[in-house]
Amino acid sequence: MAMHLALSCSSIIFEVLQKRILNKPMIIWHEYRLHAMVFTLRCVSVYAWALYKPLGDTWATRAAQFVLVFAHHLVVDEITRRHGPNDPTQTTVRVNGDSTPLTKAVLRFYAFY
Repeated sequence: MAMHLALSCSSIIFEVLQKRILNKPMIIWHEYRLHAMVFTLRCVSVYAWALYKPLGDTWATRAAQFVLVFAHHLVVDEITRRHGPNDPTQTTVRVNGDSTPLTKAVLRFYAFY
């Protein structure tokens, strides 16, 4: 799991675009890279939480795990607010109506696999 997190975070050494190019879905941009790091951290956090179960298998453990996961999503929302597009209808990974057919196909492929 540490290697999984390290791989995601190692992308910070590369220079990427600050904003998304809508008709080139395979190019990584800053917001997407930050999302990937936080979601990978979420994965590692849930794994560690389940592995160690600091509160045992209780209702409190499950509630705390929910808060842990929810906190990661709040961080991602803040990343989008700071680094995302000015147009709130544009999303990081969803297909928009004004996308080209190739863009739609690529994004739909990644949405399911």
